[in-house]
Amino acid sequence: MDLYVTCACENFIIPDLSSNGDHNFFITEDELVDAFTHLKPSKAQGFDELPSKVIKHLAPVVLHPTLWLFNCIIETACIPAAWKVSRIVPVHKKGDKKNVANYRPISNISGLSKIFERCLITKLRKIDPDIFLGLINMCISQARPLPLPV
Repeated sequence: MDLYVTCACENFIIPDLSSNGDHNFFITEDELVDAFTHLKPSKAQGFDELPSKVIKHLAPVVLHPTLWLFNCIIETACIPAAWKVSRIVPVHKKGDKKNVANYRPISNISGLSKIFERCLITKLRKIDPDIFLGLINMCISQARPLPLPV
């Protein structure tokens, strides 16, 4: 598994999210503690095979390095490649277990990725909708279509 950061940011102007008026997009220690607190220890582990209960138990030890990592991700707009990998597990809904249509896919992601997502959601819920839509529109206007395979 490739643990290096992959980032395709060329020709794309990344908006400065470190601060935007009254909104600071960097994650605070309190927000990270809250995210660690809400991590469900019973959830299945992701591709990294690190159980959520271990991550939650180690929170006091890894809090500051994790805070540094998350804020670096926000500053550079590059997500670790390992966080883009998930383990897809079929879960039976109801009916005949031999019928594939009676299953739904569950995507198990890394515990750290879950914590990072929770921190981002906390930030996004605090943003004025007009500012949020402006950031989305700015990102969309700069996006360029991917070349089609020949």
